[in-house]
Amino acid sequence: MGGTSVNGVAADGLGHVYLVAGNPGTLYRYNVSAGTFTQVDSGLIIELGHTSTLGLDKDGNLWLGEQPVADLPNGGRVRVYLATDLARLP
Repeated sequence: MGGTSVNGVAADGLGHVYLVAGNPGTLYRYNVSAGTFTQVDSGLIIELGHTSTLGLDKDGNLWLGEQPVADLPNGGRVRVYLATDLARLP
């Protein structure tokens, strides 16, 4: 991930750090103990130089806010990644 712009960060308290990076936006999970990155999603609407909201709720679901962009009809969405799906990632 060297040289990639990071637009949002969240940690789950279980040894994983989630990062939204690049343009088009890609969501990664970093496993702290293994030192490895796993791609969770890609094609997110993330503008370089703008922050994306990432957060985890009490159940471990990851919430991501995409930026609203005037010329992109799907901008401004909120995505949720269920804890059960995240638990299956390597």
